[in-house]
Amino acid sequence: METQRITYLEKALTTLQKTESVNIKNTDALAKSYANKMNVIRFVAICSIVWCHSLLGLEDKNYPHVADKLFQAFIVQFGRIGTISFFIISGFFLNSKLANYTIFAYLKKRFRKTIMPWLIVLMVCVSLEMLPKISIGQLLDPQYLKSLIILSFSTIKNILLYTSFWFVPASLFSACIIIAFRKVVNQYWFGLVLLLISIFYGANLYLGWVPQTHTKAWLGYVFFMWAGIQLKRKLAVVHQFIEKIQTNKIWLIILLLFMVACTESIYLKVQGCTDAFGSIRMSNALLFAFVFLLLLKTDSLLWLNRLHPQYHVYGVYLIHSILITQLVNLFPAWVKYCVSLSASRFVLFQIALFAIALSLSYLLVFIFLKLKKRVKAHLKLA
Repeated sequence: METQRITYLEKALTTLQKTESVNIKNTDALAKSYANKMNVIRFVAICSIVWCHSLLGLEDKNYPHVADKLFQAFIVQFGRIGTISFFIISGFFLNSKLANYTIFAYLKKRFRKTIMPWLIVLMVCVSLEMLPKISIGQLLDPQYLKSLIILSFSTIKNILLYTSFWFVPASLFSACIIIAFRKVVNQYWFGLVLLLISIFYGANLYLGWVPQTHTKAWLGYVFFMWAGIQLKRKLAVVHQFIEKIQTNKIWLIILLLFMVACTESIYLKVQGCTDAFGSIRMSNALLFAFVFLLLLKTDSLLWLNRLHPQYHVYGVYLIHSILITQLVNLFPAWVKYCVSLSASRFVLFQIALFAIALSLSYLLVFIFLKLKKRVKAHLKLA
């Protein structure tokens, strides 16, 4: 009898171990599947950001006709879903390493692959801005040197606040906040606090309590990184929800929210908001949530993984603004003419600029990574 009980216990234990092994395999397969989808979202997000910077200040123009205002909001909105994506993606991949990180360890790990390339490209960007303004003959004049240094710092400040370069320090800042509070990061009250801060910045676009520019609203984006962490933690639950919800319903909600986001932008612009199309808008955040949901649900874009966005997108982010600026500087008269056109006619120029900037950025990053790989292989052989 005792022998039978031991046998039953052994069988039960073996069954439990097999079940746990299957569950672990299923969890790993699910995580890998969603990691591939995150790379697709990464590519879609960089397309949105390059599109945003191909608009050449279209969002700042004031069109007198209602049709142009509507078209302006429609065109600009496509470039406003990318920013939030990267915060969620960062949180998704940060989750598994969160317990082992201190702020110093995190920054040390990110220095070579993230911070150093960002600093190098930032200096290139500053140099391209400053070189035409430097007079070699006056470099020995102390007063001129002083004014040049002041101008250099002003240029760096403007690049950090009003170009895509703001994202890296904002993302690192968000990660440091998450790491600093990692002991409570999975408490929902912590997420609620971050959500309220994000809502504050969305409301600030109407009320102007603090500067309205989204590039200064760093605290407002921490919530989205937290959301990425929770997505990874609750992946099985999220997957079940995604499987149940119908695609056509998601599309319908996206279309409705897209119209709401465009309407909110037009209203904010009329009210004199300095960042009427800012990505921190509440309608934009809601729109993004359902676009994100749709991209997680669909498998039809998984072929984009062949482009290896996990390796190329960061490089594209770093150099696309410089390429757009240089392309525009090559044809100033033509660009000036295109900018003067109505919004509906100007968009054809923007599509062409976007396609060239994205393709050329991707190609240059691809070539750079290939050369880097060959150099490393050569050095190993040597």
